[in-house]
Amino acid sequence: MVLLVALAGAAARAQPPDRSALLRLYLPVLVFHPDETWPPADPAPFVRASRLEERGATGGWVASARTELPDASVPCARQPCFRLNLQPCVLSRGPDCYRPLAARLGSWSRPVVVGNVVDVRDEPTNLKGLPEPPKQLVRYWLFYDFDDWHSDRPKVLWQLHEGDWESVTVGLGASGTPLFVATSRHCRGAWRPWARTPLVGGTHPQVYVARGSHAGYSAAGTQRNFPLACAKATGDLGRLIDLARRAGVRSNDRTGRGRTAGPPGLASSPLGLIDLTVPVRPAWAQFGGVWSEGELLYLHGLGLTRTARFGEGPRTPKLRRRRHAPDPRQMDGGMTR
Repeated sequence: MVLLVALAGAAARAQPPDRSALLRLYLPVLVFHPDETWPPADPAPFVRASRLEERGATGGWVASARTELPDASVPCARQPCFRLNLQPCVLSRGPDCYRPLAARLGSWSRPVVVGNVVDVRDEPTNLKGLPEPPKQLVRYWLFYDFDDWHSDRPKVLWQLHEGDWESVTVGLGASGTPLFVATSRHCRGAWRPWARTPLVGGTHPQVYVARGSHAGYSAAGTQRNFPLACAKATGDLGRLIDLARRAGVRSNDRTGRGRTAGPPGLASSPLGLIDLTVPVRPAWAQFGGVWSEGELLYLHGLGLTRTARFGEGPRTPKLRRRRHAPDPRQMDGGMTR
């Protein structure tokens, strides 16, 4: 009997944790800037408040007659084929119309994160100092209804788009040992070894969320990371950026110690989890389009108002199991702006 019990215990220990348990085990603690307007939210209210649009015959955007969100299998002549246009605001008119929507679409008392766990099937060739290759990625996707980054002194330059997707990823080795934490950030994102990651409660990464842009950092303060660093500053965009720089506009991310969201008892607000490890997923998780009417740089001040487009908008994150492991610097899977 003793032998049978010992064998049963060994078998139980050999079983890997189920994916939902992993999501609960590593659920991050998010620390927001005191001036942050937009909580991480369930994407469903945003979808209901948006108009689905598709490419017209001339390449412009028109209201779609579809009653369901299309996935990426729907063919079209020019990508992206579809977009969600948050109503009733117009992006080119600046951020003021959007801010009253924050309380209707999300809630600071009920912040939400979307989670899934994916297998790494092809190991990266360069481990960048990691002791072993990652075998699983425990991924948390943060959806914000609006990206509202702005400069500080003077407050005249805004980076704007609807439907902001960000992420926090914990990489696990073959034995389930946590190896690193990656966060989405402008361009590629960033990662830190698990041993150097600030933790709460032993297993929950602490992530400081930048005001407005929602990029993830490991500390509070001024983050010298220009939000448009990965944009090709040519044409109208280049001229607008040059004008702002000559006017002394500072373009850093800001993190601070305000509200927190995380596991119950470890943060000021419990962080709800939409678990995508289950077989049935919401329709928005397969949406084959972009979550904004565009991405703009908006300048209002210095005696003028100007806008410059630098992208179509964030795409739906890749929520299925991935076949290839990217460079560790890019394992966060964050949106490239």
